[in-house]
Amino acid sequence: VNRGALSIVSIRNDSYSQPNNLTQTLEVLDLFKKTAILAGDFNATIESRSMKELKKSGRFIAAWDSPATFPARKPKEAIDFILAPSNWQIVRHKVLQSSLSDHLPVVSVFKLQNDN
Repeated sequence: VNRGALSIVSIRNDSYSQPNNLTQTLEVLDLFKKTAILAGDFNATIESRSMKELKKSGRFIAAWDSPATFPARKPKEAIDFILAPSNWQIVRHKVLQSSLSDHLPVVSVFKLQNDN
């Protein structure tokens, strides 16, 4: 992608310990320094330190203001995200209604930017 490798990382961070969640997030940031898509259950709201670190890194674009995804029956908080490289453009983002999980699924559509 854009003349380089792309890592696609499935995330399922700790939901019981926010300090451990942050440690996991920092490890992911350290491991995937090149182009990556991070997607899944971050178990952290946008106000959390974990999500602030991801956003602050400047390496990702996402629907940071996503509608709530958890719990699925009566969603109260957004903790499920798809992060793409920051030089991509987010075209649209949607939270789907479903009873197949305790989280609602998210779909994001991105456009790769021309790297000329």
